[in-house]
Amino acid sequence: MAKSDKERLNQVITEVLDEGLSAERMAELEDLLLDNPELQAYYTDALKLNTLMRYELSGGLHHATPLVASEPVDTTTLIQQLVEADAATPQGTSQATSGVTNWKSIAFWVATLAASLLIAVGVYSVLSPGGSQHAPSDRSLAHAAGETPGAHGQSSETLLVNDPQQLATLSRITKTEMITRVMLPGSTTNSRQASVQRLVGGNAWIDRSPGGRERGYVVELASGYRMDVRVDADAGNQNALGIVELDSRGRMTGDTFSFNNLPTESDTSWRRYGNIGAITLENKRAQSRYFLFAGSHVNLGNPSAGWKQSDYKLLHESSDFLVLGWDDSGYLGEEVDETRRDQDFNDVCAVLHFAPFSSTRQTMDSSVFYLPALTANLPTFTGAEPGHPFHVKPGQEVMLLVSDSARIPSSALIVEQDTQSIIWRDDAVGKESLPLDSPNETSMRGIYVIKNNTSTVKRYAIHAGRYDETDTWVEMPYRLNGEDDHWECIGFEDSPEGPMGVDWNDIQVHARWFEN
Repeated sequence: MAKSDKERLNQVITEVLDEGLSAERMAELEDLLLDNPELQAYYTDALKLNTLMRYELSGGLHHATPLVASEPVDTTTLIQQLVEADAATPQGTSQATSGVTNWKSIAFWVATLAASLLIAVGVYSVLSPGGSQHAPSDRSLAHAAGETPGAHGQSSETLLVNDPQQLATLSRITKTEMITRVMLPGSTTNSRQASVQRLVGGNAWIDRSPGGRERGYVVELASGYRMDVRVDADAGNQNALGIVELDSRGRMTGDTFSFNNLPTESDTSWRRYGNIGAITLENKRAQSRYFLFAGSHVNLGNPSAGWKQSDYKLLHESSDFLVLGWDDSGYLGEEVDETRRDQDFNDVCAVLHFAPFSSTRQTMDSSVFYLPALTANLPTFTGAEPGHPFHVKPGQEVMLLVSDSARIPSSALIVEQDTQSIIWRDDAVGKESLPLDSPNETSMRGIYVIKNNTSTVKRYAIHAGRYDETDTWVEMPYRLNGEDDHWECIGFEDSPEGPMGVDWNDIQVHARWFEN
């Protein structure tokens, strides 16, 4: 997403909210948003947030139900406050004298504005489940907990956290300052008896003074499940990842965890790469547990600027896995000019694996599960080199994260050893060779999952290289950059004899093993 596009969109949103929707502004929205899913997702979240802030700060609402927490851990939503304020107004009391905003009018205004804008530009789908990569997930974990996302009577809400004590907790684990509020994804289920409001997984907004608006991600851990969290780092700057537990109302009252690629009181040259930490969290409660993930960084080119929030991207989501990546180039704004914004979203990467407890573990069958699914008539690997071998034991699951910082376009292959079938192949389509003196830019090439439900060990090999003019495979040499009992980092080099030196990360594969 270009900086100018986001700035233009912010300006149009402000004009629409202040002055209304004109034909000229409609045309500009269409020009900005059509065929731009990333900008559509940003627009949807920005519209919701601007609407909430507009009416939260309105005079009537301020006088009727101020958003100052009545308790140290009090959280609520704007619409709920408006409803309660309206219900509390005595009959016959005018709004002018009571200071209470007409919540029905506000709700109607919000719905009308949002619908007219979204339908007009053809991006209404970003508000529906799956329409945005930052939307709350309808993953199988919610179904495992006996919950049905998007059920009848359920509406989307925002849970507001503005208690200083809770915000201080988030500041501490992210090492950042001046957090003024957090807006969390939520839903309200209405029944004849009562309205039940709770937190859900998805994008969270973190507001910072002066004028900053940043993002975190809420992960839901269903009852009866465990979550294995593995954290990698691949960054020149100092990076950290903070995790804080939330209750179902969004209150930051649980455990906190933090990861850092720089050991305490170490020189910056000792920044750690690869695996920087791991935790396993279990949910033995009857209800879901929730965790807010937020990344931060220090630009070593300007350390006096202090810690900044890192933006994230949802890289992968499936029934067993969630992968989040953070970028240490910062957000659009003044601080972004301090460093080149590469948007690689791999400076810190968290792999989350979800599985039921042993007592509820799924039964084994005779299949091997692949994601992405394999195609028919798999090609055969004809190269002579063995590649880097790895295996998946019965009941194990492996995730392979393949990244690319090569100057020469190269292919990455995953080969099943018994049959020599190429089960996955990524040829870096569209990438061109770069000059030797150009800076390396890392990009995520693919995420692959193998789940072994059989009673036998399955064996594979990782290859990287390219096919020459005669369609002969030319293998790149590799080395093991790091390993432990459940992780390996395999690095391939595209120019072992080149003048620019050897870095062993032109193609890099992080392999992580998990028990089902």
